[in-house]
Amino acid sequence: MGSRSLEEELALREAEIARLQKLTDEIQTSIRGIPRMGVCALLALPAGILFGFVWALLTVGVTLSMMGTAAYLFYGRRVAYRGQIEMVQRDMQVLRQEHGKP
Repeated sequence: MGSRSLEEELALREAEIARLQKLTDEIQTSIRGIPRMGVCALLALPAGILFGFVWALLTVGVTLSMMGTAAYLFYGRRVAYRGQIEMVQRDMQVLRQEHGKP
């Protein structure tokens, strides 16, 4: 803790929680954009007409892979941010207990 007071330490941790909550909210907004990636699947029709059935399937497969990867990455970040928030909250609780405050 060093030379900082309890109030300063708690304020720093509250600011960190606010920052992590903002990042979590931004991730939530980004997750809503994943279905829009499905528009790329519409390219399967011209791909099928111009290059054949295999290219149409490949286009759909790549689109689904992009959507799945984006969802996985967003979910992983969201879980990590929530875990960090819980950890900071526990740190705050420990600090309060060490200084005899509720």
